[in-house]
This record gives sequence, C-alpha cells and structure tokens, in this order.
Amino acid sequence: GRTMLRRALLVSSLLMFAACALAQMQMPGTQSQIQEVKPIAPVAQVSLTEATPEQLDERGDILREEKNYLDAIDYYEASLKKKPDPVVYNKIGMTYLAMGNLEKAQNSIKKAVKLDKKYAEAINNLGVTYYLKKKYGPAEKYYKKALTFDPNFARAHCELGGALGDIARFDEAIAECKQSLRLDPNQVW
Repeated sequence: GRTMLRRALLVSSLLMFAACALAQMQMPGTQSQIQEVKPIAPVAQVSLTEATPEQLDERGDILREEKNYLDAIDYYEASLKKKPDPVVYNKIGMTYLAMGNLEKAQNSIKKAVKLDKKYAEAINNLGVTYYLKKKYGPAEKYYKKALTFDPNFARAHCELGGALGDIARFDEAIAECKQSLRLDPNQVW
C-alpha cells in the first residue's frame, strides 16, 4: 500500500521533472513543432558604437528571440562595454546555453553573479550549467543559493527537484516539485 503510493508519486514527479526539463532545456534545432511564419517587420538599425546600452540590450533581445545568437552576443557585449550589467552578462550566458556552449555560458553567468551576488536568476542559471554537466552537487548548491535570495522562485524549485531526483533523493525532489507547482501552477518553461 504505502510503497505503491510512494512509487506512484515518484513516477508522476519524475514525469513532471522530465516535462519541466524538456520545456526549459530545449536546444536549437530540436523543436519538432511547426512554427507560424510571422511577417518581417522593418527593424530600425542600431549602431554598435552610437547606441545607448539600453538600445543595444534591447536589440540583443530581439536578435536572441530570432535565434540570431552570435549577433545578439555582439550587441550584448557592446552594451557591456558602455555599462557593466549583471543582467546582460546573464543574457549572454543564456544565449551561449541556447547554442549549447556550456563553458562560455557558465563563464558569462559567473560574471553576472560576481557583479550581483544576490541575483537569484543568474545564480539559478549557474546551477543549470552545472546540472547540464551532470555535476549535481554544485547544481544543488546554486539552486539552493538562488532560493535563499528568492524563496518564491518557482523555476529554481523545479530545477532543484530535478537535480535531487537525479541523485535519488526522491522525497526531497517531490517536495521541491510540489513547491514549484504551488508557486506557479501554469509553468511552461
């Protein structure tokens, strides 16, 4: 009775971990869905040398959304030359992560955390880079550290749950998973 219930909870939690991980970790080129073709809107040119850091950052966001990752990084780096910003370092890291370059992703995210030691999103993303390298101890450490600065960070709870599940700490994994869903029942990452 109790063992079967526990196994059923474990299986359902592991399925949720898998769904969470797939939604969040989908790399370029792996999407099998047909995407809607959007009309190309004219885009104002942004000079790498004359634009403000905010304009450069915004253009980088557009390029990253379009999956023009290397161009996005150029704009983010131009923004950083004008004004160091942990959010922009984190964006560069996430862009490298989308490209599958874990080392460059991790290095950039570390710079974000160095500039803002309480930046929960970057700390969590640093955990993601360790998780993807299958270094679950450091991943757990960074997920928990992110949660010390933002206890209501649903994605960090979800990712911590996934890491704990991978090292067979199922009760803790299930608790983190449930907390993540309590905080954000509509999560789609």
